[in-house]
Amino acid sequence: MESALLPSVSHMNLREHMQIPPSIRIEVAVADHPELTRMIQVPRRAPAHWVIEALRLSFGAVGDEDEYQDAEEDGPVFLNLDYWDPQVQEIEVDGAPPGMTLTVRGLFGPEVGEARVSLVDTQIPEPPASGAWQTAPPPFRLEHVNFELARRFGTVVPQFDDSGIASVERGIRHSSPIAQLAASLPSVRRLALRVHLEEAGILDATSPPPAEREASTEALRMLLACVGDEGVEQGDDGWMPSVILGELTGSLGWTDAADGAGVEPAAALMTVAREARLLRRLRGRVVVTNAGRSLSLGHQRAFDDVINAVRDLGRRRDWRWAGQSRDTTLSLLAIADGSARTLAELPDLVAAGRAAFDAGHERVAAHFESFAGPLFGGSESANGPSSAQVVTERFAALSEPGAFGVVSPTMRSIARMSLR
Repeated sequence: MESALLPSVSHMNLREHMQIPPSIRIEVAVADHPELTRMIQVPRRAPAHWVIEALRLSFGAVGDEDEYQDAEEDGPVFLNLDYWDPQVQEIEVDGAPPGMTLTVRGLFGPEVGEARVSLVDTQIPEPPASGAWQTAPPPFRLEHVNFELARRFGTVVPQFDDSGIASVERGIRHSSPIAQLAASLPSVRRLALRVHLEEAGILDATSPPPAEREASTEALRMLLACVGDEGVEQGDDGWMPSVILGELTGSLGWTDAADGAGVEPAAALMTVAREARLLRRLRGRVVVTNAGRSLSLGHQRAFDDVINAVRDLGRRRDWRWAGQSRDTTLSLLAIADGSARTLAELPDLVAAGRAAFDAGHERVAAHFESFAGPLFGGSESANGPSSAQVVTERFAALSEPGAFGVVSPTMRSIARMSLR
């Protein structure tokens, strides 16, 4: 009987935080004996001796069961089990037929409760027993072999994702910026962040509706109209003439750039136009591309291309990019949660976000700044623009007429999508 003083955890749904480690399947063939082919399933990061043990048991070969029991490495046998680079490898196991080759056949998702190491998809003959059971090799029985492998290596169990943010149901990846940010916070700050994300609706981000997309790309479509069907001669910087850009930003009411954190309206507009491949240079002129014409016609895919270019934050053009910095994520979060009413406020809001790491959590902050993963980089470059400047320059191009640098609903939607 549950105590009234202790809340039951049965009401907590933790299934979305359970992840099943993937497995690989390995085909082992015997020269001139296709009936002896084995398909072995093991965890993706299994050591080679797990495969050896599965082969030994499947062929009834006598061996030392404790030979690798406590080994951390593969021992005398090396196998390349990389599923993305399958290779035909020769392998020898004492007591097994000679001439065996091994090939990794791909990545698979096992079911909870299955044996971690097992023989699968096999049509191996099951001959009757011959000889004394005390000394003769055992005849093959698939069920018996898999049971012994389960006794030795256990069954598939889910692993718990402890970031507290990643969610399969909501489409938030474990490697997403917001999940990485949460994972690097102290526990109390992570609790506070999770509540903040839920109350702000950031975890349930949706794409901006068509009306908002049209309003946010009006400036870009006006730029394309200035270029026209014939194009314009290149300016001093090789792109649009400054006179045309000045007239355009004036007609947009973007003459007051105070809300843009020092970003020039014309520069922001041209940055996104180039990165979204709306314009290109041809024989001394700047012309509209097919993508630009699609945007002018209001095609949905063209809007998506612009949004993706803004979310990309210039990474495709920077081969040095190794991951997204903490300050970039804090900048996006300030836009997404409505804290930033204008882009000019981003530097101060990023500084405020650093307090979650700096105040009494030097060890965590040091770990975060030294971390560089596939989507989350370390400290910012002292020579390049700040994260707030990079984010501002891209998002400012989506400003609505007469409101340069003012955070719009579309900007918030894009920032939320970028955090996932």
